[in-house]
Amino acid sequence: MDRYEVRRLNLLRIRKDRFDDKNAMLARAIDREASYVSRMLSPPGNEYKKRISEKMIEIIETALRLPSGYLDDPAHCDQTLPLPIQAELKQVTHLDNMMVWNGETPLAEDEVAVPLLSDDEMIVDDNVIREPKRGNKTYLKFTKSMLYRYAIEPEDAICVTMLGKSMEPVLPQGCTLGINCGDQTLVDGSLYVLAHAGEVYIRKLYHLPGQGMRVVSINHTEYPAREYTRSEISQQNITILGRVFWYSVIL
Repeated sequence: MDRYEVRRLNLLRIRKDRFDDKNAMLARAIDREASYVSRMLSPPGNEYKKRISEKMIEIIETALRLPSGYLDDPAHCDQTLPLPIQAELKQVTHLDNMMVWNGETPLAEDEVAVPLLSDDEMIVDDNVIREPKRGNKTYLKFTKSMLYRYAIEPEDAICVTMLGKSMEPVLPQGCTLGINCGDQTLVDGSLYVLAHAGEVYIRKLYHLPGQGMRVVSINHTEYPAREYTRSEISQQNITILGRVFWYSVIL
């Protein structure tokens, strides 16, 4: 398999895992037309196919916050993002790539402790989420290799316990979410932590024309969607604090 096919297969996997398998969503994230993305992802033999060049590799990896050389690595071709883990934090001590950690045992070389907060405990200071100053803190252990695989710096990761019914039934009250605070780039339909009027919310976000934003709750019956223009976003200091990269749900 040549390097161009490796790049194509890796980009196909990223489109599926991060962008709901939609060319338009991937195109918006890398600032290209959907037709351009379609040509890059066309299979060998297609007369309209466009090879993914070294320059385009750099553009994609930068826009998607991927490690340099990620798209050229054939080891990623068959990997997929983990499915939501069906487990309840209070009932288990091992959650897929992470474990509950109380600070009493040393971390392994490939492990990192990620703070676990409830969404009413998050402190937003200068548009950055910070831990509250309290005792008996809870952490989850993630492997660094798992975080790096998805371009997440360990210091940018936090976990949050969801409160409220705004994102039911997908994210019910009590479920646990992993947040990448280093990823504040809006990709239509992705889940984000949003700061607005002194409150912190978990919401799906979408672009609107003129750099506006549509804020959507999954439980839209009780929590209707809201739309904001560019000036309203600025005036009301509406800020994306991070993107949800993982969640655990009890069935």
